[in-house]
Amino acid sequence: MGTLAFLYSVCAHTSGIKSILLSGRCNYCAVLVHICIFFMEILKKRIRTNQFKGRAFTQVTLDDDFNVPDVRPDIDKIIEENGDIKITEVRVMEGKVSIHGKLEFAVLYVSGYDARPIHHMDGSIDFEEVVNMDQVAEGDEVKVTWDMEDLRTSLINS
Repeated sequence: MGTLAFLYSVCAHTSGIKSILLSGRCNYCAVLVHICIFFMEILKKRIRTNQFKGRAFTQVTLDDDFNVPDVRPDIDKIIEENGDIKITEVRVMEGKVSIHGKLEFAVLYVSGYDARPIHHMDGSIDFEEVVNMDQVAEGDEVKVTWDMEDLRTSLINS
C-alpha cells in the first residue's frame, strides 16, 4: 500500500457553501487524486404560522340621548351626521372575545337663534360587546373589524 501526500486549499463561494479541495499523488501507483469536500452552513430560523380558528359576526345597536350644551344654540334642523368606531380594547378569554370601544360622532346643524346659523356638536358613546367563539383560547390573536351600516340622529324637543 502506498501513502498519499495531500495539499489542501479552502475555497469560499458567494452562495455560502464552503469547500476544501484535497489533491495529491499516491506514492505507490503515481495516480493523481483530487478529493473535494463540501461543507454547508445550517441556518435555523423560527417560523411562525397563524392558524385560522373561526369567524364570528355580531350586530350592535347603540342608542343614547344627548343634550345640546348651554354654550351652543338650540337645533332647528340637522344638516349632516358623521361617526366613527374606535376599538379601545380586545380581550380574549376562553370561548369568547370581549370588545371595548366607542362610537365618536359629530352633528352639523342649523340654528335660527344665532347670527351664525351653522353649528356642530360632537360626542361619543362607549360600548362593550362579548362575542362567543368556541374555538378561541386565552393568548390567541384576534382581528376585529367593523362596518357601520347606519347612523341616524333625530331631534327630541325637551
